[in-house]
Amino acid sequence: MGGTCRCTRLVQKSTIPVSASPRALDHVARHIRNGDRTAAEVGYQLILKDPHLPFGKLIKSAIARALKHRIELLSEAESLGLIEKTRELLSLRFCPRETEDYCKFVRKVGPAAAQNVLANVDAKNDKSRRLLAYLGQPFAD
Repeated sequence: MGGTCRCTRLVQKSTIPVSASPRALDHVARHIRNGDRTAAEVGYQLILKDPHLPFGKLIKSAIARALKHRIELLSEAESLGLIEKTRELLSLRFCPRETEDYCKFVRKVGPAAAQNVLANVDAKNDKSRRLLAYLGQPFAD
């Protein structure tokens, strides 16, 4: 596999084209799980920019799950960006599906990240309240 994915061009262009095929973007998660830092950067950008893509919620969820398992591929600033994105989504009137996987990422980052979200979200729906309760569960020692 050689370390980098075909996503390098997306990072160099600093954009995720709406025309990118869901199948190509789905490979991003696989490359993240294999330890590809460039794929992690593309995944981070995709989640933050939140383009409207076919199957976008599934793609973003898969990327969030991959990042949860390979947290070391993200810089501290990128982790903070994903935590902020999670806070934004939990504060919406409608909580998108992928927010569940973002919350799992936040818990993986640790108690301080979970507390950051808990202290800064005004939940407006049942799903957001349920996810906040999940984030508030005690951490194992």
